[in-house]
Amino acid sequence: MAEPAIEAEVVGEAAAAPSLHERWAALPAGLRDAVELWAVWRLPLALWLGATAAFVPQGSGSTGMGLPVNPLTAWARWDSGWYLSVVVHGYAYAPGHQSSIAFFPGYPMLARGLAATGLSPVAALVLVANASLFFALWGVHELAEEKLGAGAGRRAQLALLVFPTAFVLTAAYAEPLFLALAAWSLVSFERGRPLPAAALAALSALVRPHGVVLVGSLTLAWAVRREWKAAALAAGLGALALGAWCGWQEQRFGDALAFLHAREAWLSAVRARWGVTGYNPLPPLWHYTWDAVRLQWAFEGLLDLGAVALLVGAAAPAFRLGLVHGLVVVGTLVATIWNGQLWGLSRLAIGATPLFVVFAGWRAPPRRVRLAVGLSFAVCAMECARFVNGYWAG
Repeated sequence: MAEPAIEAEVVGEAAAAPSLHERWAALPAGLRDAVELWAVWRLPLALWLGATAAFVPQGSGSTGMGLPVNPLTAWARWDSGWYLSVVVHGYAYAPGHQSSIAFFPGYPMLARGLAATGLSPVAALVLVANASLFFALWGVHELAEEKLGAGAGRRAQLALLVFPTAFVLTAAYAEPLFLALAAWSLVSFERGRPLPAAALAALSALVRPHGVVLVGSLTLAWAVRREWKAAALAAGLGALALGAWCGWQEQRFGDALAFLHAREAWLSAVRARWGVTGYNPLPPLWHYTWDAVRLQWAFEGLLDLGAVALLVGAAAPAFRLGLVHGLVVVGTLVATIWNGQLWGLSRLAIGATPLFVVFAGWRAPPRRVRLAVGLSFAVCAMECARFVNGYWAG
């Protein structure tokens, strides 16, 4: 007689199991928005451009890696080759020459671990980048809502996805992972959680060199508040991360600063273009700006100058969000031009996370906002197409 009761209980439990829609609704709003925007804005564009890349003549950004052209490898271009080299062969250093040691270890080592499971190296790089993008979008959402209130998160996510050089967030590049770490570090800072904020900032410094800006910004912001333990934690973890990286280079190559010396090979090549010697940053900046205005660097030069204008214009609003946010925006610009360079700033600006919170707070007539979003997305789509076909060189 007990069997019907048991069966009824099992049926009741099955009926009470949450549906797929209910499970989706139970996810954090920022993560739901990230997935929805990615599916509407990013996925169709990525699939279309990846599928059509085989029918377009390939530029120098893709022909040097020896990869077949397909929807996956279409997103491995330019610097992706260096990351691919690290995943497949490990780090290399040739003093005085461009070497893979110039690229920080966080992103390629994570992909290398994934490739060890049997995934192809290119697939591992692209998967890590796109998985990181979800967390980056989610973090930007949370940061915007912390600072501006409900509704700002989705606007910040949209601003990020339509940014002119946001194609690197889909490609085999380190920017998505860096952005995810930086965004959640700042969210933790705003929520009064020093340990995760400092730890994530230290990890970001092992992904992109601009992570040092984030570490320094957190340290200074906490010091100004007289939160000395938090400031010491950020500085200490950042120093520990970079110290471990430099120590490994000393042990492996006999040069603790091999990454800087390898990077100099790129800078020297650009300075030689204008016959500039020495380390004065002003002559290269002037020459690059003049060449960009004359379109000598194709469209990338204008994008870099536009990034300068955006970072300068966003500095004051970012400081109004809080000291740490203003420091991140200004530090991203200063750290780039300190080396006498502007090329690639339109890509590096994506790492200035508060920039997208500033965009989310932009108060303008709806028609003007729609126009700005449309123009930015059009440029982003054009740059996506140039990237997958090996013509973008920012």
